[in-house]
Amino acid sequence: MLIAILGATSALAHHTAREFARRERASFLLVGRQRERLETVAADLRAFGAGECRCQTLDFSDPAAASAWLPADGPGPDLVLIAHGSLSDEARAASDPQYATAELDLNFGSTLRLAYAAAADFERRGAGHLAIVTSVAGERGRASNFFYGAAKAGLIAFCSGLRARLSRRGIALTELRPGSLATPMTAHLPQGALFCPAEKAGRLCAAALRRRADIAWIPGWWRWIMLVIRWLPERVFKQVKF
Repeated sequence: MLIAILGATSALAHHTAREFARRERASFLLVGRQRERLETVAADLRAFGAGECRCQTLDFSDPAAASAWLPADGPGPDLVLIAHGSLSDEARAASDPQYATAELDLNFGSTLRLAYAAAADFERRGAGHLAIVTSVAGERGRASNFFYGAAKAGLIAFCSGLRARLSRRGIALTELRPGSLATPMTAHLPQGALFCPAEKAGRLCAAALRRRADIAWIPGWWRWIMLVIRWLPERVFKQVKF
């Protein structure tokens, strides 16, 4: 089994990959922006039992590079996991249009380009499994992170439409929708009771991918939390501070 991970140095992707290294002895194509960090992840996965681990650097903001990660020869990946992104600075986005545009492209536009490249490869081969990390933040815009949430909301809608298209060809698309995770990206935030350790989140993601789920809330109880939040009347929701 060959798994391509785009954004392989993210904590969630890394711990998900560990599960496939440990149980399936999978091989990996690890794609990210920093070679040294990719090599560290590769060494760790080999220690967990992975087969071949190849590393490739990629500038996700470059539209011309959207398909550069696909193997030019040899078998293509069985599973592609797109897990890169950035937790945007809401205050800076409100006052710095250049930063805001770059963050939207990183969290939304670049993921679309990578997903289309993976989907085209799967459709050409007639099989495959695509997974995309979104966020519960995309289910309803909150005053504290609506800029980041807007990008994730776009991804949620995109996943829904692309899943419908790919399913007609027997290709799965799993949307991994995590809540608050305890990772280096959130280390500067207060870690409340709803934060899930990255190790546990990785196990849950791997389980969802093995069963080829359409949507997986990580952890699963976020499904019920967000059900309540989605049904709050707007006059009530806008008064809630979280």
